[in-house]
Amino acid sequence: MIANSLSSSCQTKAYLRRLRKAYRELSARYCDYHLTLAANRNTMSAKDMTFMSLEHFRDCVRDFHKRIDTELLGTRASKRRKDLRTDGLMFVEHVGRNIHGHAAVVFAGNGQKTLEELQEMCSRHWSAVCPGGDLLVQAEFDGGPGLYVSKEMERGHYDFDQTILLSTFVSKD
Repeated sequence: MIANSLSSSCQTKAYLRRLRKAYRELSARYCDYHLTLAANRNTMSAKDMTFMSLEHFRDCVRDFHKRIDTELLGTRASKRRKDLRTDGLMFVEHVGRNIHGHAAVVFAGNGQKTLEELQEMCSRHWSAVCPGGDLLVQAEFDGGPGLYVSKEMERGHYDFDQTILLSTFVSKD
């Protein structure tokens, strides 16, 4: 029994390493920026802070995505092809207590906004959908945030339902 448990544990760790590598390769497609979206504990009600569900957070991210694409692409953003829209890979952490997400993102609009403009735009829209929430935009750089977005996977207890691919919010091919 112990040998099987040890073998199973090693297989699970090897699987998670391979999966993390695959996520790293996928996230390389979204290497322009890294976002951290947090539901701020200091300004939320105790109920929201303690019990914000993954579904509620996902709905906030969906609304945020729609808002930034509308600002970057105009009111007909939803009619644009997926490859022209904002896309990224997000890992949600600490569901139910201090929920937040880390994402590797490429924004729509072919770099028409500076980092400062993206920070202002994203902060404004995140605050609208998650009052009191915080958002940080970082440009990718050599040695930058890199794999930080998937750090929870190394701990071995990651729930893959907590992974959000922003393109799932886009219906147009």
